[in-house]
Amino acid sequence: MLENEHRRMLLVVEDEAIVRLAAVTFLREYGFGVVDAGSGDQAMDILETSEIAFDLVFSDIQMPGRIDGCGLARWIRTEKPHIKVILTSGAVKDFQLTDDLSEIGPIEVKPYDHASIVDRIESELNATII
Repeated sequence: MLENEHRRMLLVVEDEAIVRLAAVTFLREYGFGVVDAGSGDQAMDILETSEIAFDLVFSDIQMPGRIDGCGLARWIRTEKPHIKVILTSGAVKDFQLTDDLSEIGPIEVKPYDHASIVDRIESELNATII
């Protein structure tokens, strides 16, 4: 990567430490800057206080705490609308999202294919709003 090139910054939100570490590792290997959070609450704190200009949040849906991945996505849409969101899940019941989240796109199913996730992230980051 060129020194002047903008490194895309991702926030990975996953409560399972092993899954979070695996995601962070492979995303860094693909050249993304990555910060991680273990809950939706922690992710909100990071997004509210960090000076990092995040481009995308890659979040699990089911997490403990006062806010899950869907709640985090709604909050981002309201408070940080320039940040893209991709939701992930290992539970089939999470596929029944409300209509207001449907524009976020399909949920990525765990376990996910690394190359497919990178393609989806790059597609989201390169999407042009008309």
